[in-house]
This record gives sequence, C-alpha cells and structure tokens, in this order.
Amino acid sequence: MKRVGCLTVFVLACGFSALASDKADKPDKDKKDKKPAAAAVPVTDPVEHAREKIAAGDLDILSRAAGGPGENGGLAGLALGQLLETRGQIDTAADAYKAAAEKLSGRLKGEVLARAALLLDLRGLEGFAQLAEAALATDPEGVWPLAAAAHLRADAGQADEGLALARRAEAAGGGPIVSLALARAQEAAGDLAAAEAAYREALADPSTKLAASLGLARLLRSSGRAAEGEPLVRAVVDALPGVIEAYKESARIQLALGRPEEAMADATLAAVMAETDVEARQLRDECAVAKALQLAGK
Repeated sequence: MKRVGCLTVFVLACGFSALASDKADKPDKDKKDKKPAAAAVPVTDPVEHAREKIAAGDLDILSRAAGGPGENGGLAGLALGQLLETRGQIDTAADAYKAAAEKLSGRLKGEVLARAALLLDLRGLEGFAQLAEAALATDPEGVWPLAAAAHLRADAGQADEGLALARRAEAAGGGPIVSLALARAQEAAGDLAAAEAAYREALADPSTKLAASLGLARLLRSSGRAAEGEPLVRAVVDALPGVIEAYKESARIQLALGRPEEAMADATLAAVMAETDVEARQLRDECAVAKALQLAGK
C-alpha cells in the first residue's frame, strides 16, 4: 500500500502540473465574446482527471512520471513496464524495467531486474542470464528474482537447482510467475505431467498466459502432441510478433507435423531476427533439408 500511495501521489502531481500548464496556456477572452451556456457544465477537478488517466493506463502521464528522479520515478517505471507488457510492447517494457532499476533498491530493484530478465528470455535475446543473476544478487529471497533464476537454471539443464529455486519462490509468496517457473523446472527435470499442470495453471492468468502458451506448446510437441501445441504457439506469434522463441518452436512443430515448407518460413524468420542465434540457423538448415527430402520424394 505504501508503494502504491507514493506512486499515486507522484503521478497525480505530474497530471496536475500538466493540466495546470494547459490551462495557463489558454488566453482569457472578453466576457462579451462568450456565449451563454445552455446548461451548467461542472469544472473538471484536475486531480480527479489525473486519477482517471492513471486508472485508464495513460502511457503519456506514466512515461513522464517514470522520467522523474529517485524512487518515485522508479515506481512509475515499474507501473509503465507493466502497462507496456499488457499492450504487447515487451521490448519497451524491458527497457522501462531496466531504467527503473537504476532508481530503486532492495526488493523493488530485484523485482524490476527479474521482470526485465524474463522478458528477454521470452524474446530469446541476450542479456537474460546477466539480469537474472543481478536480480537474485539484489534480493536473494524475492519471488521475482527466484522465479527468474529458476528459469535460468532450467534452461542451463540444472533441473534440480531450478526446482529448488522455484520451490523457494513458492514459499516466498507464489503466484502465476512462480507456476511458470515451476513448470519450466519440472519440464527440464522430465516430470512432464507435473509441468503440464503447472503450465496450465499459469495459462489461466493474463500476466503469464503467453509465456505459458509457449512453454506448454514446447512440452506438448516434445511429448508427441504437436497438433495440440500448434494453436498455442500460433497465439504467441500473433500476439507478440517479435518473440524469436515462438518462431523457433513453431518451426519445430511444423516439422513434427510433416510441413517442412511452413517450418522453413518460421525458422528463416527466427534466424533473420536473431543473427547471432546459432540454434535458429541450425533449425533453418534442418528445415531446408526436410523440405528438400520432401520434394525429392514426390
């Protein structure tokens, strides 16, 4: 409540200042030029108007607040990142979180670093490991840093350590982001039934739906249920066109379904978007071979 209160006061102040400036810029007119109003129109309360803009998720007012100094600017940056995430602007959201980390400390800094790390992981971009480790070092017992570290360990094949971190995050507060981390660690450990259940739990929450869709699609494909995974990964591609991992997984699913031409298109997009991604290039080559073999067999 204290964090929300500070943010609200700061952002309301920005809104009030902007509204007051707008009012000052309008020149007064001679009363003789004014036409009588048909009915009395209530004057808008500047503070109430600012509150409405915040509630509506106004990017402009949040962006200005996030540019402010100190902890209030960092809190506004956290709110801005969350809003951008809901709008599918994940690269900009990651940048907002990283900028907020420069103004925050302790638990809040650990959270914004972990949020940025998980977005880079979702996108398949470099920097995920560095941010995840920094988040955990900043707040070793925070839910978000522990969840990000669990993803990192699972991706590195350290399933047991990933599971331990996810369990600590669960004990620290849980939530959809922890279900997602637990699913990833269980998948890495080979416990596919438990992982599927955790992914589906994360799938039910809007904040983790797309990341869970991608993870569940990967799990279904690897367990011989590629057709079930196809609509899940396609939903991610449609909602977040810049997610490299989604194109790579879509290519794998298309290969599993015997569609090398479609797989080649997805793999090529992934390789173009991530020029340094060796896995994407290898996948593109694999798709090219599969396509050639299919054509040769016709």
